[in-house]
This record gives sequence, structure tokens and C-alpha cells, in this order.
Amino acid sequence: MESYRYETTANWISARRGVVHDSSISPPVAFAAPPEFQGEAGIWTPEHMLVAAVASCFITTFRAIADISKFEAPALE
Repeated sequence: MESYRYETTANWISARRGVVHDSSISPPVAFAAPPEFQGEAGIWTPEHMLVAAVASCFITTFRAIADISKFEAPALE
């Protein structure tokens, strides 16, 4: 069975703010706690990243299956 490994590092910067990065991906992504938890507005939160991971996984998987199936999908949101 083939396995894959993805490693990221998160660093605390100040207050409730940090940066997540991977040695092979640039630029790093700043994140903060959401305003509801005394964080900063307008910055990616772990909650946003979790939902974005699910959405982007769905889109890329759908696209791959559509390509293999020769299904024409002009757009997907």
C-alpha cells in the first residue's frame, strides 16, 4: 500500500496569531483565532482552514473523477 506524508509547522507569533508553513510551499499562511475567541478579523483561522480543506478536497476529487469519466463540467463552486 502506498502512503503519503504531508508535514507542516505552525509557529506562534504574538497574542493569538501564528504562521503555518511547509518547507516545499511558499508563502507561509498567517492565521489567528477568530474574533469570537479574542482573535483578529480578516485573517485565516483554523476553522476557515478546516472548511477550506474539505471544500478544496471535494473540488479536486470531483475534477479528477470528471476528467477520468470524460464528464464536461464547465464550473463547480
